[in-house]
Amino acid sequence: MDNERDSGDSGNDINAKVFNFSAPNPVTNLEFTQALGNWLHRPTIMSVPASVLKVGFGEMSTLLLDGQKVLPKALLDSGFEFHQPTIAQALEVDTH
Repeated sequence: MDNERDSGDSGNDINAKVFNFSAPNPVTNLEFTQALGNWLHRPTIMSVPASVLKVGFGEMSTLLLDGQKVLPKALLDSGFEFHQPTIAQALEVDTH
């Protein structure tokens, strides 16, 4: 085996950290749907009734109905800067 690998020394000074990589400005499902509709230039007047989601997804429907407010605190605290911190900015990124 390689001694460098055994020692855990990878030759760089980067400390290995685990980050919660989520957007710095979380949005609700409704806000996301509206932003996506605006970006697509399409109306967003219809939504899926909660009862349909509960039947289709069971207990997992709470993720869609209640959501999770997850913030990238450690990532931001480390100085990371998002190029597109809002959903509208992220949707405008040219992917070509």
